[in-house]
Amino acid sequence: MDDQIIKRNSCRIKGAGQEKSPERPVLTIAEVYKLADAIEPRYRALVLLATFGSLRWGELAGLQRRDLDLDAGTVRVERQLIQVIGKGLVFTDPSPRRASGRW
Repeated sequence: MDDQIIKRNSCRIKGAGQEKSPERPVLTIAEVYKLADAIEPRYRALVLLATFGSLRWGELAGLQRRDLDLDAGTVRVERQLIQVIGKGLVFTDPSPRRASGRW
């Protein structure tokens, strides 16, 4: 159509260009800390990293204590845990965009 080779786009779907999904609810900062305080202490870092670290679930599940440097305030994402059909849970390398980063 832009090149005027065809007069009309035959691949039109009424309403296809409009998204009508409701906004997903998001916790406030206070609610995140309330949740982190309410669960078992061993999961507190998981909740906080999921919220403020922008890590994916597989990256969070793949973290080990040695990946956290509390003095430097960094988290190394060196592996992720994924579900593989026929094999179960498997550790793999993280996605390429995370491989070289420090958090």
